[in-house]
Amino acid sequence: MGEQPVIPLWRRQTTPIPARILPKVSSSRPSTLGSAPPPPFYPEPPRWPAPEPPLRTYAGFWIRFGAWFIDTFLVGFAYGLPMSLLFAQHGFDTCSQSAGNCASTAGYYLLARTWPDFVVTLLYFVLAWWLFGGTLGQHLLGLRVVDATTGGRISLPQSIGRFFGYLLSVWVICLGLIWAGLDTYKQGWHDKLAHTYVVREYRS
Repeated sequence: MGEQPVIPLWRRQTTPIPARILPKVSSSRPSTLGSAPPPPFYPEPPRWPAPEPPLRTYAGFWIRFGAWFIDTFLVGFAYGLPMSLLFAQHGFDTCSQSAGNCASTAGYYLLARTWPDFVVTLLYFVLAWWLFGGTLGQHLLGLRVVDATTGGRISLPQSIGRFFGYLLSVWVICLGLIWAGLDTYKQGWHDKLAHTYVVREYRS
């Protein structure tokens, strides 16, 4: 048998593909009914501008005196009312005729009234300065006790030292408190001892 001649590729007859096998091509845009749903739309949350920090100035003598007056009234009322009910004044009239017994009764009465008053006052001021940056009277007037170096909240040792420095300022005929009105940074003696400032905050 002889070899078959090689037919060029371009001259070969190709078998036509039936029309039912060919995919149908449409000239219109494909419909989205049968396609995958679009991804869910999550709107961006609103962005509120950050609040501006409050303006701070050194608190003067008179506004600090107003805060002290409010605190003295609150502590005195909260402590004095129950103590006046526990230790009625008419109890002195019932002491015996002996002068020594009357003096002893008066001494116990003063001791019972003085030491709890001192402890309540110490806890109120020390904890308020340390935990909240100021007493209730100071917050009502927009005042804040801050560290002189960082400008933030003072520590517990600073708060304790400030309280005893406050007592020293009162004992010296209140000269340490009056000093806050004369000092450049409005610091009393207790502020200088504890390295603190009392500032007044203004919201813009």
